[in-house]
Amino acid sequence: MIQDMKTNHASFTQNAWAEYKKIGYVLCPAFDNEPVYFDRHGFRHILRKGRKKRSHHEQMKRLHLVKEAVEILKTSVTFSEWNVSSIIKPIACFWSFIVKRKKSKVKVLVRQLERRRKHFFS
Repeated sequence: MIQDMKTNHASFTQNAWAEYKKIGYVLCPAFDNEPVYFDRHGFRHILRKGRKKRSHHEQMKRLHLVKEAVEILKTSVTFSEWNVSSIIKPIACFWSFIVKRKKSKVKVLVRQLERRRKHFFS
């Protein structure tokens, strides 16, 4: 039973990675239509926080919200918050987009390391 759950989760994650890679990037009006890439950094952050694996439930929840994150980035003309982290190298800039729903809110995080391209982070 436990092995089946692990196999199902691994299969779901592999399928989600294949779909995630298809996104490539979206043009974001909040960044003057600069592309925001959906790359391995964002996918890894869906599965892990730092070096620690997120729970299966948390991973599934985040994976199911990726499509919504794409739409938020495609349609947002402003971001909600902006932050720079220089505690560790490389310096990272973060932008958050917060959209309120009926009973919840969805927060999308975009990260840029140094002067590299912006990517979906969470």
